[in-house]
Amino acid sequence: MSGARRKQNYDEDDEIQQKRRRGAPLINEVEKKLQEVIGRVGDKNSGSSVEGNLEQLTKFLHDDLDNYRASIVDIVAGCAIYLPNRVTVYTTLVGLLNSKNFNFGGDVVEKLIAEQQDLLEKQKYQEAQNLAIFLCDLGNCGVLTLQSIGEYLESLVAAAYEDDMPQVRTDFYIQTVLRCLPWIGKELTEKAQEQMENITQAIGKYLEQRNKDHVSLLQVWHNTELDQEDYLESLSAQVEVLRQANWLEAHIPRHYVAFESTLQDALQHNLPSFSAPAHTEEMIYPYPLVVFRLFDTNDCTDEQQPLPGGHSIERLLFECEIAWIIEKNQMNRKACARELLAFCQRQSRRFRNEEIFRLPVSREMSLRHESIIMH
Repeated sequence: MSGARRKQNYDEDDEIQQKRRRGAPLINEVEKKLQEVIGRVGDKNSGSSVEGNLEQLTKFLHDDLDNYRASIVDIVAGCAIYLPNRVTVYTTLVGLLNSKNFNFGGDVVEKLIAEQQDLLEKQKYQEAQNLAIFLCDLGNCGVLTLQSIGEYLESLVAAAYEDDMPQVRTDFYIQTVLRCLPWIGKELTEKAQEQMENITQAIGKYLEQRNKDHVSLLQVWHNTELDQEDYLESLSAQVEVLRQANWLEAHIPRHYVAFESTLQDALQHNLPSFSAPAHTEEMIYPYPLVVFRLFDTNDCTDEQQPLPGGHSIERLLFECEIAWIIEKNQMNRKACARELLAFCQRQSRRFRNEEIFRLPVSREMSLRHESIIMH
């Protein structure tokens, strides 16, 4: 990054330092600046690499952990919940700060666990699932021990085996474990093999015995050869294909690899035990789904940009990010169209989104999808 660009990016950081030297009378203003600095670390348009930005930000934040620890922890937790497209950016940041300050890493883990419990009690399941993925990815960054992550995932599976629970509840916990495995499956397979086998066997047993009557009810079209699978069956197949490929995929940007020598020597924390919130009759869980794909690999014959197969993990990761972009920009169709186009340009593969056909109802109005496409 050029000197001018670096100066431009960190002028605000210097401003924060000057306020501190003067006694920092405007705490709220300083916290707002911290939020801006942390929030832009994953911005690829800054003129520097994400890894370079992380290194600079770690050095900057470490100098002020004593004064603004609580604010920094809160901001990182918010990023973990609401920026799922930058999971590895912020897990790497936590790993780098943890390597310099062990207590900070412990504070972040404690905050995330408390937040996840609160989100589950408030029935904010997508946000709670984002945190589960984030916690597991901390195992790749030298923050959490793999054994405690394995125990955490086993606890999620155990929640799916509680007696007399609605299937929508137990499905959610199995889905959460499956969604976490693309991030941490390789490490668990190599370094916590017994736990990994217990998890996969329990998931397989669960899928065999669950009721799938909803599949015929939620199919978009009947009497067709189009791919229409139960959502958990589809997710399990995608994870299994990934496992057979030795957990190798090309979509998750693993920024922590650049800091492996630093992160591997850090002291690690144990993830506290997880206990699912008690079920009540008032709780509403995510509905079961049938994964409908109008397009398959035969519809996109471009060898330079092939469409990932239905059981490819990249197909899952693409679709999750697309759904997040649409949801985040639900009030601004122009911004949504721009971000979708930018996402398409960043990828080396084509993608298609059949969200508009989702049953029993699309998460967004059909008109919104149409307006984005037309825009």
